[in-house]
Amino acid sequence: MAGADFGPKPENVQEVITPHLRHVLFDPESVSLFAVTSAPEKCGKKCGMGTPVYGWCTSVEYNAKNRLGGYVGLAKHSYMVRNGKVIFADGLFTENLVCGG
Repeated sequence: MAGADFGPKPENVQEVITPHLRHVLFDPESVSLFAVTSAPEKCGKKCGMGTPVYGWCTSVEYNAKNRLGGYVGLAKHSYMVRNGKVIFADGLFTENLVCGG
């Protein structure tokens, strides 16, 4: 990982994650109690047949409404950010990254 390209360190993680939440949550406007629980750190994940992907990993907590309109409770989520986009969320690569291999 010493010579890997991680992209620029995200200055404001919430600004990077919020567009992702708008895409994946049923009611993204309902997000409350958003808190970054770990500062971005360099990390790597295996993609496809083991192709390494590098970026900045962070954890956040938030509460949001489900399809029934009720809040689900405060939950922790993990993300990998690269070049201003979420590329890995809660154990899965997002559509922002196409794995090779």
